[in-house]
Amino acid sequence: MSKRQAYKWMQAKLGLNEKQAHIAKFSEYMCDQLIAVCTQTQDNIRSAA
Repeated sequence: MSKRQAYKWMQAKLGLNEKQAHIAKFSEYMCDQLIAVCTQTQDNIRSAA
């Protein structure tokens, strides 16, 4: 996955627009939300294998 694809994925998962989806501008809460989404996605991939 390219950086651009990763940002598009993150936008879709968190319901953000392009301007909002900049990790450097994330609050601690948004960082925690992103970690949770990534963890859930990774768990789903592992359970499907």
